[in-house]
Amino acid sequence: MKHQSIPSLNGIRAIAVLLVFFSHVGFGHVIPGGFGVTTFFFLSGFLITTLLLNEHETSGTIALKLFFARRFLRLVPPLAITLLIGYTLFFVGALQGEFSSTGVFCQLFYLANYYEVFAWGAAYPEGMGIYWSLAVEEHFYLVFPVLLLICIRNYSLQTTSAIFSAICACILIWRGILALEDSTSFLRTYAATDTRLDSILFGCTLALYLKRKPERNDKELRIADWSVLLTCATTLIITFLIQDQFFKETLRYSIQGLALTPLFYYSIKFSKHTIFAWLNWSFFNTLGVYSYFIYLIHTIVIASLQFYYPSITTLELTIYALILSTSYAAAFDKLLDSHLKAIRSKLR
Repeated sequence: MKHQSIPSLNGIRAIAVLLVFFSHVGFGHVIPGGFGVTTFFFLSGFLITTLLLNEHETSGTIALKLFFARRFLRLVPPLAITLLIGYTLFFVGALQGEFSSTGVFCQLFYLANYYEVFAWGAAYPEGMGIYWSLAVEEHFYLVFPVLLLICIRNYSLQTTSAIFSAICACILIWRGILALEDSTSFLRTYAATDTRLDSILFGCTLALYLKRKPERNDKELRIADWSVLLTCATTLIITFLIQDQFFKETLRYSIQGLALTPLFYYSIKFSKHTIFAWLNWSFFNTLGVYSYFIYLIHTIVIASLQFYYPSITTLELTIYALILSTSYAAAFDKLLDSHLKAIRSKLR
C-alpha cells in the first residue's frame, strides 16, 4: 500500500514543535507549549486513523503486526538513542538532576506519564522529563487499531464517530471528577493517558468525517468558512486567557480539540489557499519531518547549555538550542531514519 503525504501536516508539526520549544526555552509565560503537545496528539490521531482506514479500504483488513512493527521502527530507535545521549551527559556531569533505574525503565517502556503522576520514586536528569507525552501516544497506538478494526467491521463510519465522541465525553467527565478532588494534582489530569486520550480521539473523529464526506470541488473559502475559522481561532485564544484552574484541567482540552477540528479540516482541504499555503513551504515541511527528533532532544540541549553557561541570555539560549536541536534532528534523519523509513515502507 502506497503511503501518500497529506497536505499541511508537516507544517502543523513544525508549528507544534516550535510552540513546545519556545515555551521550554523561556517564553512559556506567553507561548502555550502545552497546546503544542495537544496539537501533536490531535495530529497523531488524525494521521493514524487516516492511514488505517486507507489500509482497510484497500485490503479489507488492518495488518496489526505490520502496524506495530512500523510504529516500533519509527518511535523506539530515536527515543533509545536520545535517552542514551541524555544519560551519558548526566553521568559525565553535563546534566544535573537525579537518576533511577525505574525512571529509565519507565521512559523506555512508555510508562513515564504514570511514573510522574503517581511519583513512583520519580527521578530524572534535568531535561529528560518530557517523555510523558510519548507514553500517552504509545498507549493509544497499542489499543486504537484493534478498537478501530472492531468498529468498522461492525458499524458504519458515522456510528464509529459517535462512539469516539462518546468516549471523549466520558473522558471529560472523568477529568471533572478528578479535578473536584482536593488531593488531585494538576499533573494527574494533564499527563495521564486516561485523562488526555480524548485529545487524540478528536483527530480520529476528523479522519472518519473526511472519509465519509464527499470532496468539496470549490477552491475558495466561503463566508461561512471564514466565520468558522474566525470562531475557532477566537475560541483557542480564549482557552489560553482563562486562568480558572478547574477549566484548565477539564474543559480546556475538550474545547481545544473541538476548535482544532475545523482548523485541521480547512488547512488540509484548502492547503493551496493563501491562508494555509505557507504550511507547505519547504522550510516548514523540513522542520515538520524533524519535529519528533527535535522534541526528543531539545530540553536536554537546553538544560546542558544552562548548566555550562549559567549567565546565558534567553536570546542566546534560543538560538544555540534551536541550532543544536535541529542539527541533531537533521543528522538523525539522514544517517538513520532514512534507512528505517525504507524498511517501514516495505511493511505497508
